[in-house]
Amino acid sequence: MKTTSLYPIIVTENVQETIDFYVGTLDYYKKHDMDLGASRIIVLENPKGCTIEVMQKPTAAVPGLNFGDGLYGFRMNVDDIDEAVAEFRQKGAKILMGPIETPTSKNLMVLDPNGIHLTVMEHKKAGRK
Repeated sequence: MKTTSLYPIIVTENVQETIDFYVGTLDYYKKHDMDLGASRIIVLENPKGCTIEVMQKPTAAVPGLNFGDGLYGFRMNVDDIDEAVAEFRQKGAKILMGPIETPTSKNLMVLDPNGIHLTVMEHKKAGRK
């Protein structure tokens, strides 16, 4: 099996706040909105095809599944970390750390409204310091 993409599923009671963060801060748009009765799933996508699924915390128990709130975090890659820092600051996002430099990348840690950590990474190109 080959994985072609990986995306997070964020479980939240604050669906609109979460959507507003990703749409307003990271230029995602709402691709699908599915009403599941006891829950709702909103699929967000950005212009490059990256996907985030936001799930309203179910109002009723689902046998065999335990839905906690949120997700600790996920990683996203960018071409220019300095541009990302400027955009996060301009849009009022909470920057927790960075950017910091590692031997292979520059990283920035941002917090979304649910306490989810976004690690934003710019990979160093060969020969670049």
